[in-house]
Amino acid sequence: MGHTLGGTMDYNKGVRAISQNAKAFRDRYRSPFGQMILRLDDEAYLMSRENLKLSKVTENDVKEYDINTGDIGAILRALPDVNAIVFAVTEEMTVCSSKGEALKPALDDFAMLIGTAAPALENATAKNIAKALQH
Repeated sequence: MGHTLGGTMDYNKGVRAISQNAKAFRDRYRSPFGQMILRLDDEAYLMSRENLKLSKVTENDVKEYDINTGDIGAILRALPDVNAIVFAVTEEMTVCSSKGEALKPALDDFAMLIGTAAPALENATAKNIAKALQH
């Protein structure tokens, strides 16, 4: 539990960061469900429980995981420069995904990060997610 990321992130700070940032979803978005993930270091990451409304995530919902296990660990190992991931599922995202349509960013600064469209993945395996995140 004494993990650090570049000497700046420890377990307790990470848990608090996930819990506090999850609350921002209450006012900004239409009650998305999902998970929040935060890399602690090259050996571990924190992740909130599955299938929760992001606005309801508390410190008790966050657990530490070994980065060498599971799909999320595979994504973080494949993308060492990625330190945080938010999986957010909203009604709009579900509609786009079911139709196989790309989701277009509504903000210029978001478009600068992801490009002009975020693809809908038919097969959301760790390998396909990591590939999509690499652009």
